[in-house]
Amino acid sequence: MMDTSDGLAMSLYDLARQSHVGFRIRENTLPILREVREFVSSSEKLTELALYTGGDFELLITIDPQKLKKVQNICNLTVIGECTKYETGIVLESPGYKLTTIEQRGYQQLKAEPVDKSS
Repeated sequence: MMDTSDGLAMSLYDLARQSHVGFRIRENTLPILREVREFVSSSEKLTELALYTGGDFELLITIDPQKLKKVQNICNLTVIGECTKYETGIVLESPGYKLTTIEQRGYQQLKAEPVDKSS
């Protein structure tokens, strides 16, 4: 389990590396607030915001499918996809079942830039 404050995509990549799994995320299950849907008319922009922006505190968690119902009885959660083999990477499944690779990007916290010592 980890937070998604740096963006869902970054968290998926972090969790994939730590757990040695891949992910297949279903685009039509991404949680997007009604207010955001009203503000952004393009479905591509909505997907971009859902995957690559941070700020809202959400948790990304993997659950054994056999224990899913039990966990759903304990807390409110949204199932957005499933774990796959690590080698398959992290992909987004569109409503038409097209698979595209989710880029490894999101919010970057303060990062030191290399110093150019040639000047």
